[in-house]
Amino acid sequence: MADFGEILKVERERQGISQRQLARMIGCTGRAIGYWEEGKRIRSIVMGIKH
Repeated sequence: MADFGEILKVERERQGISQRQLARMIGCTGRAIGYWEEGKRIRSIVMGIKH
């Protein structure tokens, strides 16, 4: 079973969106997207997205 980071990366790439573009869309940093895709700092997802 794929984890969140794998799914995020596959879907982001399928859409043709860079980490930086996705970060701008959801209000976080490109570095955060990279961490999430690598399975690091997953807890920060909830805290990192601006509502």
